[in-house]
Parts: sequence; structure tokens; C-alpha cells
Amino acid sequence: MNKEELLIKAFDDRYYTDRIKTIKNKIEDQIIKLMDYIQEVLEKEDNKNLNIFEFPQARIKSAKSFKEKIKRKDYINTWDISDDINQNRRMISYELTDLIGFRINCFFSDDEEKVFNLCKKYATDGKFENIEYNFNENQKQKNGHVIYKWSGKYYSKDYDEKYGFEVQIKSLVHNLWGEVEHKTIYKNQCLDVNKKTKQRVTDNIYDILQAANKQLLALYTNAYSKDDLIKSLFYEYTKESISKKFLTTFLASHYEDFFSLLGEYLFDDVKKFVSYKIINEDSKYLDKRKADVKINEKMLKFPQIMKETYIEYDLKILYEITSILLDFNDYDEFLALIGSYQYKEYEAMSSDDDFSDDIVPLLVNKLDKTLHVKEKK
Repeated sequence: MNKEELLIKAFDDRYYTDRIKTIKNKIEDQIIKLMDYIQEVLEKEDNKNLNIFEFPQARIKSAKSFKEKIKRKDYINTWDISDDINQNRRMISYELTDLIGFRINCFFSDDEEKVFNLCKKYATDGKFENIEYNFNENQKQKNGHVIYKWSGKYYSKDYDEKYGFEVQIKSLVHNLWGEVEHKTIYKNQCLDVNKKTKQRVTDNIYDILQAANKQLLALYTNAYSKDDLIKSLFYEYTKESISKKFLTTFLASHYEDFFSLLGEYLFDDVKKFVSYKIINEDSKYLDKRKADVKINEKMLKFPQIMKETYIEYDLKILYEITSILLDFNDYDEFLALIGSYQYKEYEAMSSDDDFSDDIVPLLVNKLDKTLHVKEKK
């Protein structure tokens, strides 16, 4: 077995892959704490124009990507490869600086350096646990543009090993352009006689996107809150599927109803969905959580009265929008979810003496300002 095969055997092994997934989750927990710190600093500074998404993107290097990198980086000659598979795994874990990758997404290009500096301050203040960090990475890409990133080594007490990881900080525009360039220029395995032309085109696109970034920043600064932008992105990423299902493009009011009725309770789910879609726009969102509907016995009639009171078409659209985020057993469970939230609000505002044995009609009628009532025959 040659050296390349020895490395691939050590890397592409289910036991090792499962271990790396565990390590990724442990590092991700610390990256989330870092992002919470960044948000806290921004709130204290009242910096409303600098925003990051609250969930990092994470990936583990694939066997295919590792195999390509063995040759490109000449690991055969620069690494001390042995016949011992465990020794090779330990070496891969330590030497492969982007074995595990994380991406912190911010809205605008100007924010990348600020977020990078906050990451550095968090690290130098000693807030990481079992992590060695390096903020002196080469930030100049082949295309001449700057990428803000840093690397680290996470020490696992369970395995008594250090694992390499990398954190990139990218704006939405940088993300979009980077994915296009990555697939069309740098990792094309075939000879491309038009490579220089494509490079010029992508460079021009980068300039256009940077100009668009400045214009969007101006609009955002003057007109948008962070939450408004997240709502708009959620609408953009989901409207097509809802439109196809109900054969209509008139959906704005339905999304307004969704955020009016459920936005307060499901906004973390919305943010998580948007964060995923920014990086994986063409992939199906599979991280829905199970709807946890706990309804008071006084509210058992709520779903049926909702059906009798409001136009089913409107309720079904709301159901489909919410089902993008939550996994329901059926339509009635969705209506029960609305009821549980209405009951929670009523409970918070009322004393024990105010509670009626039949509060369902009262709570249903509270929704008249949002939903369309059926015409009485």
C-alpha cells in the first residue's frame, strides 16, 4: 500500500468519521459562544448596522476533497506517513488545518474585519477552552482579494489528540461570489482554455457585487432592522414553493399574518433556516424540529372552532409556511399550536379569577384582526 493509500485509508474510515463529527460538535459549541459574545458586544455598542447570523455554518472535509489536497499540497513528501493507521489519523487530525471548517456569516463586506477583530479579542482574553488559535493566517487569496479567517487546534481529552479547524468570516456578497469562483475557476479538473476570460468575468462580477453591497448597506442602514432583513430573506427563500402549492403569487399578506401570529415564537427557527439557506440555497432544509404542542384541556375545541370561523385557504397557507420550520403530525396540530400560543398570552395577562370555562371563542375571536373571517350564510 503506497503512502497516498495509507492516508486515505486512515481518513476514510467510519470510526474516524464519527469521531470527527463528535469533535466538530464540541468546537461548534464554543463557536456559538463566541458568536453570542460578538452579539453582546454589538448590542452594548448599540451598533445596529453590524449584524451576524446567530448560527455558524459547519462542515467536515470530505474524503474526495482530502484526496485532491494530498496531491495539491504534496502531503506525500511533507508528512511523516507510516504503516500505523492510528498514527496517520493522529497526524491528519493535527496537520490538516481545515479538517473541520466553520463560517461566520455577516451581512456586509465592511463587517468582515470588525467581526475578525472581535474573534481575536475573544481568543486573547482567554475565553476559549482547550483551543490553540492562530490569527496570523495568510489572508490573501489567489485572486488577490482578502479573506478574513483564523485557524485553531482543539485538544480532546477523550482522545488525547489535537484537531485542526478553520473559521472564515464572510459577508453575503463574498459568500455568493466565492462559491461561483470556486466552482468555475480554481477546482475545475478539466483543462479550460477560457480560464483567463472567466477570471476577468468573475473579477468584474466581484466589482459589481461590491458596488451592490455598498448600495444594500445604504438601504439597510436607512430602512431595515436586522429582523426585517431576516424576514425578507425567509420570504425570498420560501415563496416559490408556497406559490407552486397554492397557484398564486399573492403571498405577502399571508407572510405578514405568519409573522404577526407566530413570529414571536418561531423567530429563532426562521433565523436558523435563513442561515442554512444562505450557504445551501439549492439544498432541502432538513433541520426542522418537532412541533411541541402542549394544549390546555380547555382548548381542545380550538382547532375545530378555527376551521368554522376562518377561511380555510388562508389557514392552509399559514400551515404550509409554518411546516417549513416545524414537523407537524397533521393540520389540526398546527391549529392547536396557534391555540397554545394564544392561551399562553391570555394566561400571562389574566388573573385566576378572569379564567372562563369556555375561553376558546374569546381567543379565536382575538385573531379577527389578522385572519379573514368566513362570511356567515
